Amino acid sequence: MTEDMINEMYLIAIKSKLQKGTISLEERVNCIIEELNSLSNQGFVTPTNIAPQQPANASDTYSAPVQVTAPAPVSTPAPVAAKDEIDVKYGQMPEVDGFDNRDLDYSPDTQYYKLEINNTTYQGTFSLLTEDRVAKEYMYSSGIAPSYAVQFENQPSSESNKLTVVKKGVIKKVKRFWEIVEPCCMKWT
Repeated sequence: MTEDMINEMYLIAIKSKLQKGTISLEERVNCIIEELNSLSNQGFVTPTNIAPQQPANASDTYSAPVQVTAPAPVSTPAPVAAKDEIDVKYGQMPEVDGFDNRDLDYSPDTQYYKLEINNTTYQGTFSLLTEDRVAKEYMYSSGIAPSYAVQFENQPSSESNKLTVVKKGVIKKVKRFWEIVEPCCMKWT
C-alpha cells in the first residue's frame, strides 16, 4: 500500500466523521492537531521537505547531496476547556469498565444515561435519564441499570413510576473509558 493511498484513506475516514457530526468541534481540532504532529514526526514527504532535482542534462560538476529533513512539528496549543466548562454526552448501558468514550453521543435519543464530563480534569458525573421512555424501558428490562452503575432507594410501583435523581454518580477517564467510581442513586416517585 502506498503512502498516497494511506493518506487518501485517512482523509476519507476523517471527512466521514466530520460530516456525521459525531465529534465535537474541540475534539475535531484536537484530532487534526494530533494527526498533523504525527505525520510530521513520521517524516512524511510534504512540499516543504522535498529536495530540488537536477535536470537530466545538468552540467558535469559535482555538487554535494541535499539533505532532506522532516518539517518541525506543529506547535499549536490544544484548546483548553475552562474549569467550569462541562461537555454533556449520552450513553447506553455501561460496561463493567465504564462508559466507552467511543460509544457516547451528543443526542439523548435512544440513550439511557446522561454524562457531564470535564475534559480538562478527566472527571465527571452521570445519572440515568429521568425520561418516561427510560422508566418504561427499565420496567421491561432492569438490565439497563446494572447495580455497579445505579442504586435505587425504592422499587417502582403503579403509584411511583417516575425516575428522580437523588445523587449523581462519579466517573473518571481511564484510557478510552469513563470508569464508574461511584454509582448514581435514583428514586421512584
